[in-house]
Amino acid sequence: MDVNVKGLEPEVVARLAEQAAVEGVSAQEWMREALRRTAALLTPHELDELVAGRRPVSDARYQEATATLTARRAAWVSSMVDAAKPDVRKRRR
Repeated sequence: MDVNVKGLEPEVVARLAEQAAVEGVSAQEWMREALRRTAALLTPHELDELVAGRRPVSDARYQEATATLTARRAAWVSSMVDAAKPDVRKRRR
């Protein structure tokens, strides 16, 4: 399908061309990708339906998720601390 958009302000066209240049693609390809990303977004109605269909999380499941997150953060912090320690084996005497 070909799409033709008329009546765009010159500032909008210039900004789109600038964004395409930064990405290293043609303005046409940049617009195709922008439209694909936009089409993938949920509409407000779809989002409302999605939220309405959800059930509350049980306390047990919430506690499990919190424990998992805490453990992952602790592991990440530990790895960052270890990475910052100097390697004393390579010191010159």
